[in-house]
Amino acid sequence: MGPGPDVQPVTGGPDSVPPTAARRSSSSSRSHVRPVWPGAPGTQGMQIHLDIWVEDVAAGVAWATACGATEAEHQPEDRDHDRLRIMLDPAGHPFCLWS
Repeated sequence: MGPGPDVQPVTGGPDSVPPTAARRSSSSSRSHVRPVWPGAPGTQGMQIHLDIWVEDVAAGVAWATACGATEAEHQPEDRDHDRLRIMLDPAGHPFCLWS
């Protein structure tokens, strides 16, 4: 089951986003340390947790890979891999594709 029918995409520039809407901003840093997934003592841990709902995980993986993401080497063994895949963005931040 995906998001409800009342979920609407936000369009337009940042000035069009209602003050109650979720916002995301990012910046880059030359001193960025790539996160390690899964986390380990003494390493840079996950900095954000992002879950993305997709109708088809395999198609979502193909789309994310085409955009520069890679599948995380570690995938939890206790999860259905047809319904959950952990991906890494080009900077190493993990995100989950769910269905």
